[in-house]
Amino acid sequence: MRRFLAVVASVFVILVLLAPYAGAQTTPAGPTPKVTINGVIDNVTSWSKNMSLADVNLTRVDKEWYARTRARPDITGELGTTKFVLGLELDMVWGQSCPNQDSFHRCAGEGTGTPMATFGIRNGASAGADVNTDMPGMIEIKWAYTEFALPWAPAGSIMRLGAQPWTVTHKLAVLATGDFAGLYTSIALTPNIKLNFTYTQIEEGDTGFADGFIRGDDFAIFVSADVSPFKGLDLRPIFSYAELLGNTNTSTRQSRGGLASSSAASPGAFPFRGFTTTNAVGSAGAAATPGQPNLTVVPGLGTSVEHRYTVGLDTKWTAGPFYLDPTILYQWGTRSF
Repeated sequence: MRRFLAVVASVFVILVLLAPYAGAQTTPAGPTPKVTINGVIDNVTSWSKNMSLADVNLTRVDKEWYARTRARPDITGELGTTKFVLGLELDMVWGQSCPNQDSFHRCAGEGTGTPMATFGIRNGASAGADVNTDMPGMIEIKWAYTEFALPWAPAGSIMRLGAQPWTVTHKLAVLATGDFAGLYTSIALTPNIKLNFTYTQIEEGDTGFADGFIRGDDFAIFVSADVSPFKGLDLRPIFSYAELLGNTNTSTRQSRGGLASSSAASPGAFPFRGFTTTNAVGSAGAAATPGQPNLTVVPGLGTSVEHRYTVGLDTKWTAGPFYLDPTILYQWGTRSF
C-alpha cells in the first residue's frame, strides 16, 4: 500500500510541475472580431429667397422654405489590425417633391418626354419622404474601404483601399476635400517620421466615348511626409500631381480667373478626341440613328490635356493653450489642346 501511495504521489507531483509548461505551450487566442455602428442624423430647415435654381426647377417662385434629413451611418468591422468600413448616406426632403419618385436623384416626367431635370428632387437630396414614406433608391455608398497593417513595414504602417475620405492635409478641404476612390498608404520610418502616398482615380473611361461619356482616364497622386521634430510641432511637406483629359466634374476643378471649369460652364472648352459635348435626346445636335452617341464633333480638334502641380507645407504648432496651424500651397500647371 505504501508503495502504491508513493507512486500516486510521485505522479501527482510530476503533473503539478508540468502544468505551467503545458500552459505556456497553449496556442494564444486569436483576435476577437468586433463590429461597431456609429454616425450622425442631421435635420435642417431652411428659408431662402432668390434661390429658385436650388431645386433644379425653373418654374418655381423665388422663395422657399423646406426641411430635410440626412443620415450618415458608418458600419465598421475589425479583426486585429484589419478593418472594413462601410459608410452610407441617406438624404431626403420632408414631403413628396416630384410627380413620380422612381429613380435615383431624379424623378421621371410621367412619360411626357420632358427632360428629367425639369422635375428634379431638391439639390442635395435623393428622395422625398411622402405619406407612407416609400422612398426607393436613396441609399448612397459614401465609404467602402479596407484598412490593414503592412507586414513588411515597421509597426504603425498601414494601407487603405477603396472609397475613402481624404487624409492629404491635417485640415479639411484645403487641398483635397470630400472622398475619393483609390489607395492610401502611410509607412512609419521612425516614431517621428512617416511617409504618405495617395492615388486617386478621378475618372475612368472604361468603354470609351462611344456611349457618350467623353472623359479621359484622369488621376492624381499626393506624396507627403509627417515630421515631428519635437512635441507640439508637426510638419507635413506635400507634393501633388493631377492629369485631366477633356471635360471633368466640377468637383475636380472650379472656374477661376475667367477659366471655365467644364464644358457645361463653357461649351467646347474641354474637348476629348475632337468631341466637346453630349447633346440631349431629340435636340438639333443629336444623332439621327437610335442607339448612336449624341456628340458634338469638331473636326481637327484634339484633346484638352491639363497637368496640375502643387507643392506646399501643412503645419500644426501647439504650446499649451496656444495653437497655430498655417498652411502654404503653391499650384501651377499647363493646359493644351
